[in-house]
Amino acid sequence: MAIVLTDDKHYKAIADVIRDKLDSGDTFLPEFLADNVENVYEAGVVDGKQAGDDRFWDAFQKNGERVDYAYAFSYGWTDDVYNPKYPIEANSAGYMYALTGITDTKIPLVIKAETHIIGFMRHSSITTVNSLDISNVTDATNAFQGMDKLANITFTGTIPVSLNFQWSPLSVDSMKNIISCLKEGAGATLTFKDDCWAALEADSSAPNGGTWANYVSNLGWTV
Repeated sequence: MAIVLTDDKHYKAIADVIRDKLDSGDTFLPEFLADNVENVYEAGVVDGKQAGDDRFWDAFQKNGERVDYAYAFSYGWTDDVYNPKYPIEANSAGYMYALTGITDTKIPLVIKAETHIIGFMRHSSITTVNSLDISNVTDATNAFQGMDKLANITFTGTIPVSLNFQWSPLSVDSMKNIISCLKEGAGATLTFKDDCWAALEADSSAPNGGTWANYVSNLGWTV
């Protein structure tokens, strides 16, 4: 016959291990220990997945040192697998998110080299770009082509090249942010959907008290 140990010290030892694994201060009754062993297992699975994700992104992003992101997140990527560990500072970003299934870029994106972003996010499912710096970009042809879901975008730095958002239902705040970042005298073109321009003009006057379209024109841009 097997000997069953029911001494309190054994229950306490098991409970202490569970509390440590779950980072919990809970008190466990003996009859609930089995349930919490299962919780420990599930927590271990989550920890293991996180460790695996970390190893993947360390390799994929070269521990934050990767600079070539051309086509990096295009085509088959989705929100389920897209969770970059490091901010992105790219020297190459053509077609970076083209046709992607990702909806939110999540992290700061900086194009740090004097380079193009042709086809950058064209025909993607992206709705939100939370931080994008294209101050050094020389050509953004078709960067946002066909992006009929893009509503929220925030630029940092300056915008020195033509941008075309004719497909995108941009929020008023996004349009104001874009205009605030336009490089004065760039001689470039800014395009919004007609109904987006109307929403912007209806929302408020431009900083100079006139229309937003005239304000952009006075910055040396074509609308």
